[in-house]
Amino acid sequence: MPLADIQAYIEAENMRLENDPSQFSDKEIIIRIEYKHCPNLTIIDTPGLILPAPGRKNRVLQSWACAVETLVRAKIQHKETIILCLEDCSDWSNATTRRVVMQVDPDLTRTVLVSTKLDTKIPQFARASDVEVFLQPPTCVLDVSLLGDSPFFTSVPSGRVGSCRESVFRSNEEFKKAISLRELEDIASLEDKLGRALTKVEKNRIGVSNLRLFLEELLKKRYIESVPLIIPLLEKEHRGTTRKLREVAQEIR
Repeated sequence: MPLADIQAYIEAENMRLENDPSQFSDKEIIIRIEYKHCPNLTIIDTPGLILPAPGRKNRVLQSWACAVETLVRAKIQHKETIILCLEDCSDWSNATTRRVVMQVDPDLTRTVLVSTKLDTKIPQFARASDVEVFLQPPTCVLDVSLLGDSPFFTSVPSGRVGSCRESVFRSNEEFKKAISLRELEDIASLEDKLGRALTKVEKNRIGVSNLRLFLEELLKKRYIESVPLIIPLLEKEHRGTTRKLREVAQEIR
């Protein structure tokens, strides 16, 4: 199925729900992609959490918020799942998404914490000390065994990729170049605010490319750790398949 058809289907579903404000759908859209250079991997993109205002007039949104939170908790509860927690905040004491994640993973031992929209956060900091605290949260605020030891910070250029009139980027390559440029601009802005150069460790936490490298290494490590458990299962499957083939061969004779 072409990617354009998948995009059109998802947009149609979103439009259907937008046109009926009384609806909330927990129906999953499952897409299977086969690619010879990629390991077997299941990626679950959950809905964004909703923070409705209090009051009876917001009861519909409040019910949706509860439904979304229940759905997210159900998806991240499995112990083998790696949780990518995207947090849109400039103050680590305000934990919107993290609060829900910590109900399932209290110490964040299987959670990678990502602060999004870094390019919009940097102008909000008046002093270099504010940036320092943001990049390196004190243990009193983030005193957990965070997977990766510290948060990642990312910015993603806004705009769609495609050939339609609304598209900002005409190709995936153009979009990837924009991401790389955004990373360089974020580093430059941070260094300007701090009045110093970022350390190598700090730079390794900035940008989508560094987050991707970390996740790839993490998945590689998990695969290696799982090999001793997978091999006996494959051997058992091989024995069962071989037995069935012998039985079929005997019936044919």
